[in-house]
Amino acid sequence: MITIQQHFKKLKPSHRDAALSNMEPKGMITPAIDIASALKRGFDWDSTPQGHAFWGDICRQLTRGEYTFTEEESKRQIFPENDEERQKYPLAQTALFFAVADAEFSKFCLTNQQKHCPDATKVIWAEDQSVGDGSQLLRHIIEFLQAVKDRDWEKADREAKALDWRGRELSERWHTRMPPFNNLLDK
Repeated sequence: MITIQQHFKKLKPSHRDAALSNMEPKGMITPAIDIASALKRGFDWDSTPQGHAFWGDICRQLTRGEYTFTEEESKRQIFPENDEERQKYPLAQTALFFAVADAEFSKFCLTNQQKHCPDATKVIWAEDQSVGDGSQLLRHIIEFLQAVKDRDWEKADREAKALDWRGRELSERWHTRMPPFNNLLDK
C-alpha cells in the first residue's frame, strides 16, 4: 500500500509542499488508499496555515475527480498514459544491467534502515531527514577514490554503496522536483 507521504507527492507542487510541511511524521509509514484519504489522515487541517477550508476544497476536488494538473505538472508522470508509448520503456532489459550493484544497494538500504530502527524488516526512505544536493555525492566520490588509493577495500565498498544511494537520491530529487530543487522553476 502507498503511504500518506507518497500520495502527497502526487499533488500539485504548491499543494504537495504544503501537505508535506504539515504532515505528521507517522505519514512516512502510514498507508492510505488514495490521495483524498491521505489528506484526511495526514494532519489536522485546522492547525495548518492554510486552514480547514483550503484542504477541504482540495479534498472535494480529489473525491469528485475535478483535481487537475497543468501541462507542466502532468509531465511528472513516471510513464505515459498511452499504452503504445509506455511499452517503449525497456524496464525488464535495463533492470539487468547492474544486477549485482542493485543487490548490493538493496542490502545497503536495509542495513542503514536497521541502524536507525534495529527491528526494521522493510526499507523506508525518510527523504526529509537528509536532503542531498549533490555535495554528498561528491564527498563520497572523494572518499571512495581515497579508500582505493589507500587499498582500504572495506571502506571503498561502503563508499561505493553510499555513492549509489546519493546518485539515485539526486536523480529522484531532480526529476520529481523535490527539495532542494523544488523551487527552481519558480525563479
